[in-house]
Amino acid sequence: MKRKVFGILLVGLLAVLIGAGCSKKTEQKKNTEKNILSVLTTKVGYHSIRRYLDFTGNITPKQKLKVMPDISGKIAKIYVKEGQFVKAGTVIAVLDTKFTSYQLEQAKAGLAVATANFHNAQLNWKRIRILKKKGSVSAQQFDKMQVGFEAAKAQMKQAKAGLDMAKYKMQVSKMTAPFSGFIGMKYLEEGDIVNPMIPGGMGVCDLVNTSTVKITTNVSEKNLPKIKIGQKADIHVDSYPNRVFKGRVESIVPVSDPVSRSFRVNIHAANPGFLLKAGMFAKVRILTAFKKHALSIPFDALELHGSEAYAFRVDSLQIAHKIHIKMGIANSKWVEVLSGLKEGDTVVTLGLGALQDGEKVHVSEEENQ
Repeated sequence: MKRKVFGILLVGLLAVLIGAGCSKKTEQKKNTEKNILSVLTTKVGYHSIRRYLDFTGNITPKQKLKVMPDISGKIAKIYVKEGQFVKAGTVIAVLDTKFTSYQLEQAKAGLAVATANFHNAQLNWKRIRILKKKGSVSAQQFDKMQVGFEAAKAQMKQAKAGLDMAKYKMQVSKMTAPFSGFIGMKYLEEGDIVNPMIPGGMGVCDLVNTSTVKITTNVSEKNLPKIKIGQKADIHVDSYPNRVFKGRVESIVPVSDPVSRSFRVNIHAANPGFLLKAGMFAKVRILTAFKKHALSIPFDALELHGSEAYAFRVDSLQIAHKIHIKMGIANSKWVEVLSGLKEGDTVVTLGLGALQDGEKVHVSEEENQ
């Protein structure tokens, strides 16, 4: 009886020990599986990649002119208002020409007198040359008549210049628009004196042509090699958040600013409907590189160590391998792969920060790019 009870207890004890062992192995297996890192992945494939550089700048007119006459005088009439659009040749303002008109009449009369004197001197000069050949006049008389003729010719020339000057004053007293555009700030009123000889002096008003606008921005020495004349640029302004204005790089100043060490780049943009105004703040995006069919990985799959780039490729056994890659062009979404990976390779896009080379991973989800 005692032996029978002992046997039963022994069997029970063995069962407990076996069960504990199995439970421990199961727990160890669970812990091992729990330590495998879950990652997101995607396939290496071909995509279009556009690389941009972003800048800011102020909008200025294509042309800007301070409307001012070539001579000083009192403004008699201003025909325009601020904000008015005028075509080329439109009269903007005129000076008081009362005094200039007197000068013009005086110059005309002076030229008439000088012309008459010249013709008289010319006839006398012709006659005395004939008499000289006949020996009927002295050398002194001949020289005197020659001097008189040359003086009359010079006086006629001087009188003609005086008339031209008077005509010029009348002409420039009328200020016309040399190009089509908008009247900007108006600085003077009718009756004010305008003097173009004063440095920095005020003109009657500003005339601006904004059919095309210019955006000036500064580019660092590092980014300058990426900027080329003719490159396309997208312009955004806060006033029209949903609209993109198209422009191009027009010129690059080859001398850097001594303070910022940056280079000035000028971008011209069409201005349909004159929506862009001088003085607006613009955000500029310049397309510096484009590849339509580039072997690439998402930017999130990239791990950078200084100037070196790496990605984790996952094999069929779900082992992650740290691969050195050579990059081509890149933007915030895609990175071109020149070497290190091939089309169809699986790369980690989320979780690579905690990965070690050769570590087993659990792909919980395949990212669709």
